[in-house]
Amino acid sequence: MARCVIVSTLVLVSIGLVYELDMLPGRKVFDGSKHYHINPRPLQREPERGNLPGSCDSKLGHLQSLGLTATVRYSRRCVNPTFYSDANRDVIANISSRLVTKEEILELGKACSPTFNDGAIPCDPLELRVPPAYPKNQGQFTHLTFGVATTFARLLESKPSFAHWLSDSGSTLVGLLTDDLEELARVDLTALEDEYRAGGMNLSLVVKHRPNHSTEQSHLMIIRDLLRHARERGTETHWLGIIDDDTFFPSLYALANAFSNYDHTKPQYLGQLTESAQLLPIGILGGFGGAGIFLSRPLAQLLDPHLESCLEDFPDRGGDMQIMNCIYEHSFSKLTMVNGLYQMDIMGDAAGFYESGRQILSLHHWKSWHWSPVDKMAAITKICGSCFLQRFSFPGGDDEAVSILNNGYSINIYRGGLEELPDLSRTEKTWDGGEDGAFQWSLGPLRPKVDKKRKKSYWLETAMTGENGELTQVYVHRGNGHHGELDEVIELVWTTMIG
Repeated sequence: MARCVIVSTLVLVSIGLVYELDMLPGRKVFDGSKHYHINPRPLQREPERGNLPGSCDSKLGHLQSLGLTATVRYSRRCVNPTFYSDANRDVIANISSRLVTKEEILELGKACSPTFNDGAIPCDPLELRVPPAYPKNQGQFTHLTFGVATTFARLLESKPSFAHWLSDSGSTLVGLLTDDLEELARVDLTALEDEYRAGGMNLSLVVKHRPNHSTEQSHLMIIRDLLRHARERGTETHWLGIIDDDTFFPSLYALANAFSNYDHTKPQYLGQLTESAQLLPIGILGGFGGAGIFLSRPLAQLLDPHLESCLEDFPDRGGDMQIMNCIYEHSFSKLTMVNGLYQMDIMGDAAGFYESGRQILSLHHWKSWHWSPVDKMAAITKICGSCFLQRFSFPGGDDEAVSILNNGYSINIYRGGLEELPDLSRTEKTWDGGEDGAFQWSLGPLRPKVDKKRKKSYWLETAMTGENGELTQVYVHRGNGHHGELDEVIELVWTTMIG
């Protein structure tokens, strides 16, 4: 009986977090919770004394900023992508050669490692067949307008992740600031808009419709601001997207392409449910804002006269559910679930989700319920479009079954024989909770989490574009410092020019 009470209490706490978490600053909200564990990537160490960039090859300077051990095991491959458009990206691609061909001991603290005395970094070529790059953002997405209800501070800190998909897109982000008016009087709103504009982003800031409006209420009222912006801009707006400040789109082209399958001239309600069956009763059949809630302009126009009454009629609902109730009360539209939009209501280690090979249109909770450098991860979309999170299998070495590249997220080395390899067609359930099967309906079929002794992981920690347009992905396995283990680095240098 006591166990039932505890489980029920945890479910209610989780439901509350769905609506309250994103208003709370940073990850400290969970510091005292034993039920929440940030994706267990070892924390970066402070650089050791003398661990300064060497003069031998400036291309290694970025490693010093990662706080690695002074000596690391280092390997590098130069990826020469072959582009295709007719193969199945969702099938694990089998590569005949090993991923790591040469491993060097690199002394980061020395001016020039003995291994690299000639100034050249070994970089064996690697041929990979991948999808073609998505078209570059060139202002072609003016038909998409986005709205977010959040604070000035969170908009400021979210600029790098917004820049990945919003820069040079032609889309506008309307930011409804939920700060009190006296707080906003002490900051420069125009300066923030200018800072976004300098990064190629259109940001339009507005204040709360009423001083006492909560974030949830502003989440609904921003529909009016989106409509006003669409009228003032004069361009044809097809879709109004209501998002959270930690909603992330790996590619705006992929999102727009998915929406081209729906008729924007009719009242349409697009989105996605939570992944957790435990939260479905509270959401019924309504879109969750972290995944993105998208209204066609005709539907938004139907709702506009009723927004205040919807706040009064459904005062105790979260912002997403207020939108849902308002739609169902004042239109005949019903939620159309769009594959690839993810609310990501999963806590703790999200590796199993990212390593499942899914094609993703939106991500959420990446800096709160779990932690992932999403803008660095999705940088690969500029090279090969939907190859983001595509999986490649390489033969293993001694006592290794295979090595799996989960492009843009991780490299996993599975130890043991092939007969011990888990079923990679199933999603590894690495996150917390859901032992009752709450995630089977959305993310299944699932398989148990693999023991760390059988799965060695290198996590993508950074990615950067070089002078010649090449993209370097840096995957890091951090050794156990208590046992004197060295950190290990695998770099993949994608040699195709980023246009």
